[in-house]
Parts: sequence; C-alpha cells; structure tokens
Amino acid sequence: MSGHRVNRSAVLGVAAGGVLLGHWITYRLASPHAHAREVLLARTGHAYLGFVNDLGIALTLVAVAAVVLGHLTDRDQPPAGVGRWFVRLACFQVTAFLAMEVVERVSSGAPLAGLMHQGLLPTGIAVQVAVALAGALAVRWLLRAAGRLQEILAQPAPIPAFAVVARLVSTAYTPAARPALATAGIRGPPPR
Repeated sequence: MSGHRVNRSAVLGVAAGGVLLGHWITYRLASPHAHAREVLLARTGHAYLGFVNDLGIALTLVAVAAVVLGHLTDRDQPPAGVGRWFVRLACFQVTAFLAMEVVERVSSGAPLAGLMHQGLLPTGIAVQVAVALAGALAVRWLLRAAGRLQEILAQPAPIPAFAVVARLVSTAYTPAARPALATAGIRGPPPR
C-alpha cells in the first residue's frame, strides 16, 4: 500500500474521530447542563449518535494504526507535515460538522435557525478547528514515534558481551590454535 493512500485513509479516520469528539465538546459547551443538553439533542435529531460514536472510535483506531504502520513500511516517502495534516483535518471536520448539523435538523424537523442557538455554530466551528490542531499534533507525534521505532528496528541486534567472550575463548582453545598460542608463550589447558 502506498504511503499516499495510507495518508488519505488515515486523514479520513482521524478526521472522523475528530468530528465526533468536536461535536461532543460543542454540545457540552453550548448546553452545560446535562438535562437541557439531552433535551436539545433529542429535539435536533441526534438519536443516532451512540452507534456513530462507536463506529467513529473504531475508524479512528484503525486510522492511527494505518498512520504508524504506513510510516514503518513506507521508507521512501516522508510523512506530511503538521501544517498539512491540520489543514486537511480542519477542512474535513468543519465541513462534516456543518453538514451533520444541517442534516440532523432537516431530518428531525427542527428549524435551521436553531444552529445559532447559544452560539452553537460558531462554537462548533472553533471546536472543530481546535480538535483538528490537536489531531494534527497527535499524528505528528505518532509519526515521530514510528520513525524512531523504525530506526531502532533497522539497527542490528547487539551481540551480548558474554557471547563475544565465549566465542573468543572457544576459538583460542581449539586444537588448531594451540601451536600458535604456544609459540606466543601462551599456555592453554593441558590436552585430554
């Protein structure tokens, strides 16, 4: 799988998780009281969120694995920088958030004007941008960690010191080495 395709699917997965996290934070900020928030969510077509949140978490975990494994297996392509990840995530998340809110209200018969209720829309956009930045930073950290892991895995395994000493000792005391050692004035154990 090419690194470019891994990056696209990883962006989609991380962004999907970011949209859901941002959505949850937005409603917590817009309606801090639990009962009022539940009423608002029920009134505006959010009954599906339990299943979608579970799906989003699974998709995000798969995306995180794709980021790490893609970076470990594709050595030729450098990873996208944090700025590029941020722009991709922010654009997707803000667009998805807006679409999600409009579809929720249209499907539930709630008025679209309710999007401005308690600053929901501006808060949601700001939260999505903040979550996108956090997601981009998390992806950068994951890529750096994967790069470090790749360096560690690429290094040859160190030979334990006792193995080196054992090899030297076994080589020095072979029957072929005895005459050479004797001419150097080094005595080995007596032959058996």
